[in-house]
Amino acid sequence: MKTIINNLLSDKKSLYNPFNYIAGIQALIIGLLIIIITSSIGAYSGIHFPGVLDIKIGYEGSFLMHLAISAMAWFSAVVVLYIMAIILAGPKVRFIDIAGTLAIARFPALIASLTGFINVFSKVIDYILYKVFEKVQGVAEIEILKISDPGHVATWEFIVAALIGLSMIIIVVWMVAMMFHAYRVSSNLKGSNLIASFIIGILIAQIISNILIFWIAGTYII
Repeated sequence: MKTIINNLLSDKKSLYNPFNYIAGIQALIIGLLIIIITSSIGAYSGIHFPGVLDIKIGYEGSFLMHLAISAMAWFSAVVVLYIMAIILAGPKVRFIDIAGTLAIARFPALIASLTGFINVFSKVIDYILYKVFEKVQGVAEIEILKISDPGHVATWEFIVAALIGLSMIIIVVWMVAMMFHAYRVSSNLKGSNLIASFIIGILIAQIISNILIFWIAGTYII
């Protein structure tokens, strides 16, 4: 384990591709811990991940609901990409490698979950939504809908919110890069087969995860 950590720290590419050093059951255990920690933080910060590529704010669900949502997003990608890998690379592809590496690829989500503690972002979003409703629906309709005025928002708050929004985009790109390399290393696919199957697989997994998570969130309160 010490050797693995040393290799990860010494190789800058490990930031988006640590899978040359860790896979299998070790990757799965570490990846599941990442998902659990992310869900724990998200339960307090209000950040949740209702899809393979989704990061959203302001969700006040329990830890178990956060965990169920994150697990469903991860497992949707695992199942779809494993099927794609089996079709293109054959039965030599191991499910545990796909599952473990894709779990570790959720690490950027852990970083994203911490941004929810910066209340400025949600305040700015509430302000923008309030102003949009005020212009489109009118003050009377806002009062009926019981949408509260978030108050004055300073220029520096808009700047901080914009930086957080930019960081969210970077985090999603980072996560996609990690998922791509997780799939590449685990499936041993190359070239057009690798790129096309990854893009198609992620899009299918995104749709499936959105549907399943919407059903879970609407059916169970946990």
